[in-house]
Amino acid sequence: MENAKKRAEEIINKAEKDAEEIMNKEIKIAHEKIKMEERRRLAEISLKMKEIILRERETIFNEVLNEVKRRLHEFKKTDRYPSILQELILEGCEAIGGGDLVIKIDSKDKEIDINIEKLKRIIEERMGGKVNISIVFDNISEFGGVIVSTPDGSIVYNNTLDAILERNFDDIRRIITKSILEGERL
Repeated sequence: MENAKKRAEEIINKAEKDAEEIMNKEIKIAHEKIKMEERRRLAEISLKMKEIILRERETIFNEVLNEVKRRLHEFKKTDRYPSILQELILEGCEAIGGGDLVIKIDSKDKEIDINIEKLKRIIEERMGGKVNISIVFDNISEFGGVIVSTPDGSIVYNNTLDAILERNFDDIRRIITKSILEGERL
């Protein structure tokens, strides 16, 4: 009888120990599931926050870009624009390399007094050779500027304010993003 009682106690002790191990395993599994769910939710929240921040950055960037465009429209009305337009012409002519050139100027800039003969002399001095210039007025851009090309169009230098803005787009985005991250006022 005593062996049976001892055997029963051993069985009960083993069953209690096994039950405790099973319970501990289940608790551990439950804790792991909770931790995994917590990590998943934190990652989800983090991703949503990044998306919100990116959307806000893009909104701010677009607002700044729209302000730049507005200011370009305003700049065209200033006394400085004709001299800038002449510089854009000179830069385009030099980029093409002189010779026979077609200068397309935006139709909206038709009223601007451009001294073509003076520009021609400056280009000839800089290029060291004769230059023939044809002026064409056309709707070439939203903001103004010029497109300089060879007569056959084989070489084209787009020096419109739109093209300049586009060429500098990545730098502008980088500056704006840096300013946003540093909390600076543009």
